[in-house]
Amino acid sequence: MEIFSKRFTSMSGLPSVDVCVLVKNEAESIGKCLDSLLANDYPSFRILICDGGSTDGTLKIIQEYAKKHDNIIVHVQRSRGCGAARQELMELVKADYVAWTDGGSILDKNWLRELVTPLLNSDEKVAGSGGYNYIISNNSVLAQCIGLSPLGVHPTEIAPGIAESLSGNNVCFKTKVLRQNPWATFLLYGDDYEMCLRLRQKGYKLIVAPEARAYVRTQEKFRNFHNWIKRRVEGEVTLCANLSYAPIKLEEFVSITRKTLLKRVAALGLLITLLVLLVLTPYKIPLAIMLVLSAMLYLTYLFKRRFKRHQLGEKVFKRTYLLFPLIDFLYIFLYSFYVWRYSKSFTVKSGESDF
Repeated sequence: MEIFSKRFTSMSGLPSVDVCVLVKNEAESIGKCLDSLLANDYPSFRILICDGGSTDGTLKIIQEYAKKHDNIIVHVQRSRGCGAARQELMELVKADYVAWTDGGSILDKNWLRELVTPLLNSDEKVAGSGGYNYIISNNSVLAQCIGLSPLGVHPTEIAPGIAESLSGNNVCFKTKVLRQNPWATFLLYGDDYEMCLRLRQKGYKLIVAPEARAYVRTQEKFRNFHNWIKRRVEGEVTLCANLSYAPIKLEEFVSITRKTLLKRVAALGLLITLLVLLVLTPYKIPLAIMLVLSAMLYLTYLFKRRFKRHQLGEKVFKRTYLLFPLIDFLYIFLYSFYVWRYSKSFTVKSGESDF
């Protein structure tokens, strides 16, 4: 028997919602994610989980949860990529509102209520709402540095309360909007950004829900950090090369990335040069002053506005301040390398470019 019909409304007056969760090799965190969802104070919702081919026991864990809870449904992905996983879950969605998160997120008790409420009396041009992500670093400097970076900060406001983009792990859409605008199944990464970009191009609005908080795990090991950069760049290069409505074309994207890397190299080169001269020459006082001023300018540039972002829900480690410039440079270097690599070998997929 179905848990609820498509237009079922709970006794509280709030409509039922389907919460879609994407997972792959999340054995360490999926239990905490599902526990936080099950503890949500929203009156009526289902949890639809798509496993993308886990090899670490994740599938077994979510199947055990499904046996204990009638509102959890498990789906094993048939194809590859985040966009395809989202579209497959859409086949199971029955509610008028569909929220999205992933197996590495822990959600506030009122998360679902905060996402859905702004959409209830909104006009037809409002497509969805999204909240802020807070980093769980687990004592990892690398995780905190990624949290301080400008990457993946969602939502980015283009006007008070109106977002440019919403994060795919902390968002709720009206189901009818997603029925009319299917997910980009050819994108392995960046499908959430592409969806927001396409909806905004069609005149839809995206609402900021500041109290809808998701606490997310990010990369705590270099190998995972490296693989994350590769996936991110592949998705962005694919988007820039394939889509006519992409904000910039592939050639411009490559050029901007190259200039960013050159700026970082020039800044670090200046600091290293001053440091070497300070050691080798007798003019130590003026060189020391120049070194300190240059370092302050560089750090001010790196840290500008970043501590104001809604990303760190915990105290910043002192060693994070020291290592952030190095990890920032490493990120830019690897990012630029993979942009160059993927752009060289990329071919446009005919018939799959635009919707």
